[in-house]
Amino acid sequence: MKVVDEGKRLQREESNYGEKFDKVYCVFDRDEHDLFKKASSLAKQNNMHLARSWPCFEYWILLHYCFSRRPYVRVQDRSPADHCMRELRNYWKDYAKAEIEIFGKLNAMMAFAMKNAKKAEKDARATQNRNPSTEVHKLVTYLEKLTKN
Repeated sequence: MKVVDEGKRLQREESNYGEKFDKVYCVFDRDEHDLFKKASSLAKQNNMHLARSWPCFEYWILLHYCFSRRPYVRVQDRSPADHCMRELRNYWKDYAKAEIEIFGKLNAMMAFAMKNAKKAEKDARATQNRNPSTEVHKLVTYLEKLTKN
């Protein structure tokens, strides 16, 4: 909800200057957040675009290295996101949340990740199970189009 609330605040602030953003994206993950559905609905009601990940943003990073649709679930004290991050560390040993220079480290593998994300999203729709999948590739596609213009 904090991400969506901040998006709404920025939209208001921008409109106070007589401007309007072309698009506002909210990037957040499912993990075990109780307000995930509410935040998704509120973002859509406010004409925001979503770049969500199930279970976590690190799934998007993992797709730079491999394709996987094996669901991540809570096991005892480890959340679905914990398990996804554990798998990611098979490829990126010292990965840490809020990693600095993440784009530079992953840029060479972006096309592979985009292909994997689209494949995961297609399978998620077919199976009606979003875990795991991501929408981050939609934001990346939008940003790539901006750089070409």
